[in-house]
Amino acid sequence: MPNVKLGGVDYVLTRVLQQPDVALYQSAEGKQVVAKHYSKLQNTIVTEEAYYQKINRFSQPVGSLVPQHYQTSPLDPIKHILLDYAGIPVGEYLREKPQEIVEVVTKMLRCVRSIHSIGYVLRKLAPHTFLINNEGIVKLINLSSAFTYKQPDGAHRRQEQYGVPLSSPTYLSISALEGKNCFRKEDLESLGYCIMELINSERVPWSNMNTADMVLIEKRKFLENQCDSCFAGIQGYLRICTAGPYDEDPPYDAIEEELQKLLFCESTFDPLFDQAYPNFVEVLTKELLETEQARVS
Repeated sequence: MPNVKLGGVDYVLTRVLQQPDVALYQSAEGKQVVAKHYSKLQNTIVTEEAYYQKINRFSQPVGSLVPQHYQTSPLDPIKHILLDYAGIPVGEYLREKPQEIVEVVTKMLRCVRSIHSIGYVLRKLAPHTFLINNEGIVKLINLSSAFTYKQPDGAHRRQEQYGVPLSSPTYLSISALEGKNCFRKEDLESLGYCIMELINSERVPWSNMNTADMVLIEKRKFLENQCDSCFAGIQGYLRICTAGPYDEDPPYDAIEEELQKLLFCESTFDPLFDQAYPNFVEVLTKELLETEQARVS
């Protein structure tokens, strides 16, 4: 990847965050930025930059859901989007701190919910599109497929057939795999598939499937049948997300409450985690009860 320039200052590549197009750069003064490179898709850059700029203009905390965006010169031969460094991918973070799985995925959910609250849907989610820093702040770094889910008159846009997206089917919602356009519930469903990978990527039923048709069949089966014990909690979450009409307001509070049940599912964490934190659920349950008692009193 080439080096980048911002405000006349050169930034040198220090680390690739996501193959093949997202990397971390640093100036001689130590300031860090993230660049998302594009080979050809100039229209995609223009669209994504517009959404970063719109969200950055919102008051806090909504304005900080995504990293600060920096405008680059349209004459720059290198096509990229420049953003403030916002941390490492959540999957990498959880490999070091698996005991924070519920806290992290809850923050991911709240991030998506906040994007919805300002009238946008994301339509394209994956674990690597969420970054987390040392303070535990989670931000989104992919707005390339974002759009508004309401029409100018305030009515919800209609769900129609658009054709199956060309992107990987791994995290796509069932509606997307059926060729329909996606809205808030589909974002939340896709988030559920991201969480499954964070829990145990090797046991995701469709992890080795490449075609949209195969993944669609497997996801339908997953929602309808008894599943692997490590995904029992997320199955309930997904059933809530996929219930009801597409234009209905998602029950965000109920969905977040369902995520908390991940704590109490057998085999939610891998064996290495269970060995390292044998009393994790017991300890955390006690902490949750103490916090609730303090809040009530």
